[in-house]
Amino acid sequence: MPVLRKPVTPTPSLREALSAWPPLVAPERSVLAPYQGVRTLVTGASGFIGRWIARLLSRAGSDLILASRDTAALRSVIDQLEINGEAFAVDLADKAAVDALIRRVRPAVTFHLAGYGVDRNE
Repeated sequence: MPVLRKPVTPTPSLREALSAWPPLVAPERSVLAPYQGVRTLVTGASGFIGRWIARLLSRAGSDLILASRDTAALRSVIDQLEINGEAFAVDLADKAAVDALIRRVRPAVTFHLAGYGVDRNE
């Protein structure tokens, strides 16, 4: 007896899925306007919440600094979401590494998003 299978629908790439969304509001007319040109640090930038905040800040024209433990994941996020920013590998559990990052990049604003999001063990 033949097995009936549901037809497989190809999953669109992230870039294709994003292109179907409405365009972002121009920065000068949005709540992101205050971040235009502002040196902004996003920790956990390769995570679920951090990547979307980084994308919005990038579109707003922020002078964006992205920090993550996982540089491969961060590079992938930057490429897929077309984020303009400078990437740094840093383990936020290492106080000396965090101090060095802050001294080096001197952010005006920090979005501390490391550790938030979906539990990878679920």
